[in-house]
Amino acid sequence: MNPRITTRISILGALACLGAIRAEAQTIAITGGTVYPVAGPKLERGTVLIRDGRIVAVGVDVAVPPEAVRVDATGKWVTPGLIHAGSDVGLGVASLSGESEAGVQGEVNPAFSPAEGYDPSAITIPLTRSGGVTTGVSGPRGSYIPGRGMAVDYTG
Repeated sequence: MNPRITTRISILGALACLGAIRAEAQTIAITGGTVYPVAGPKLERGTVLIRDGRIVAVGVDVAVPPEAVRVDATGKWVTPGLIHAGSDVGLGVASLSGESEAGVQGEVNPAFSPAEGYDPSAITIPLTRSGGVTTGVSGPRGSYIPGRGMAVDYTG
């Protein structure tokens, strides 16, 4: 991926990873960036206001409370969390080399579930979040009936 795009998209991933700022207990204002809301056109120099871990306002004229922690996103993109629909993240260290717990043998494996091999503390999860990916969908592949899939929230 282009480094400039990665930097712009990473603002959301950085917020998901902030250890010093606990979103559940305070107000955070992401200001100055190009905001791509879920619905509607992009907002130049927009603001996203987060209170107690929830988005409470998105716009260009959002009043920022004085107690809010400000995150300057000038020159960056602010997007909703991205979803990776073919992810191996968290499915063992082998997923780094392409040999993850998602692989199965045989043509019919309806009981196989990659959830049994999922590691919520895998090093690949924070790496993925830093790129703005907050949700992953994993499923076995390689056979006619490979098994069950799973969806994972990478933000904790």
